[in-house]
Amino acid sequence: MTNLKPSGADARNRKRMMGIAVMLALLMTLALAWPGRGNKQWEALLADVPKNVSTTDAAINGVFYVLKQTHEPLFRVDNGHDYTSRLLRSWSRDLTYRHYTFCPDTSLVFIPGRKFSSEFFEQYISSITHAFNQSATVSKTGNCFNVRFNRPRKSYLDYLTRYQQAPTIDTDGPFEAGLGPFYAKTMTADEIRLIRKGPVSRGYDSILIHRYIGSSDPQLQNRRISDFNKISAVDIPDWVRSEQVGFQDVVLNTVTLVINHPDKKIRKSIYNCMDVDEFRRAFISQRKEFLDIQSVLPIGTAGAKPGRPAQTCPKRLKTSEKLIFANLRPGNEAELRLFFKDFFNKTGLRVEIITYPVPVFLELLKKTPRKYNLVVMSKDAVQSDQAPFLKYSHILDYEMPSINAKYEKMQRTDDPEKRDLLGIEIANDISMEYAVLPLYQSAREYHYPKGIKNLVVGRGFFEYPEVAELRW
Repeated sequence: MTNLKPSGADARNRKRMMGIAVMLALLMTLALAWPGRGNKQWEALLADVPKNVSTTDAAINGVFYVLKQTHEPLFRVDNGHDYTSRLLRSWSRDLTYRHYTFCPDTSLVFIPGRKFSSEFFEQYISSITHAFNQSATVSKTGNCFNVRFNRPRKSYLDYLTRYQQAPTIDTDGPFEAGLGPFYAKTMTADEIRLIRKGPVSRGYDSILIHRYIGSSDPQLQNRRISDFNKISAVDIPDWVRSEQVGFQDVVLNTVTLVINHPDKKIRKSIYNCMDVDEFRRAFISQRKEFLDIQSVLPIGTAGAKPGRPAQTCPKRLKTSEKLIFANLRPGNEAELRLFFKDFFNKTGLRVEIITYPVPVFLELLKKTPRKYNLVVMSKDAVQSDQAPFLKYSHILDYEMPSINAKYEKMQRTDDPEKRDLLGIEIANDISMEYAVLPLYQSAREYHYPKGIKNLVVGRGFFEYPEVAELRW
């Protein structure tokens, strides 16, 4: 048998081909191992998945969760005084707080085909500035815009940090589009899917938000879910505590009983005869510890006080009045019936319990008169600001003109000390109107997936994560 040996050229070609094959195999291995675009999705569980997303509804928790991903306010603030902007190429103000100059970054887009144009910015900054102060003037110099006030307005930049004032556009769907890193791809009654506008390495490319239906929800066993922090802490499954990283935190949050009844005498009886501890244990029996608060202001804001509200139960009323309690937490009806039976014996007030899914209740809020007299509501904030805890006019059928006037005055006040004093006064007035009974402030354990880096994004991560900032 003849032994054929390859020529020198053939040997070199074979060696080169083997080298290419090894390189291709290595690249394929790296491609599969590299956690780049297309292989990471953040999933969250929310009780109040909204049917519509608009900046006008930023006070609603579920809406705000989405807005944190899809929208960007004109300014951010750190440490209460360091303002930065991701939407402006540059900006400035004079030392008197009367003159501000903004130069928009017109390379940004809301959605494909809809740019953050100079024309849009002119209309936007004029509209929100005149809503802040009607006497303000807006003019254009080159690619920049000048805002002038006739007196110092130190709170103007703080006003521009709010998501209610974030640049936004209408789309053909049930959601508005903003200048955040994500946009809404699909929205149904049960879930929302958000898609990142541009590629990143080692980040999340999409967000899937599931509607939470209660303690029997099969999604509680979904190991792909990253964020369980917007459902009740007592509902978080044990596997989350073992497979995710946990920490304790006191939240800028209040849980209150809103009393929606036009008769102040009835409200006073409810406010003073509703045993706070007994009621909250009937409403959420699984929770053992509660942080007591005396007013609607949580500990961490100016004027907040620990302890329970002062209560003196008056004589039993002679009335055929029947109240509607809108229950947003299914599964507690038996405990509530026992509680309200005792409540009737003390007050003469009968209470009917109607359990609503959260999305259905949110729709009820849009109609007047509202078909409830009592409802437990949670308010929270990502900054130490009194304002989110003092506005209840949108969920009550009766007017409190003095409180509303003070609230608007507080919003226009530039002096921080005067603003805080007004906030304390409003909180006291709400108590004197017997409109809102403080139940507790949340102190809970939070969880997030192991291996996440870049968590230094402010305390707000724990309540409303900015998913675009996260890396692993």
